[in-house]
Amino acid sequence: MDLKVCKMCNKLDYEGIDLLGVHICEECEYDIVNIDVKDIKYEYYKTMIKHIWIEYLACIN
Repeated sequence: MDLKVCKMCNKLDYEGIDLLGVHICEECEYDIVNIDVKDIKYEYYKTMIKHIWIEYLACIN
């Protein structure tokens, strides 16, 4: 496995997932899956995922 930089927290990580060509570490993945909509981090993760989609769509057009 290659060492990758997490798009959400900028940590170096071997684990986690790749979403549309962007790496998300295991810790951020866990947070995203389990976060409550009332948590302050919810808006941050929502915005970051939106940016990942926008970057991906810009590349395929």
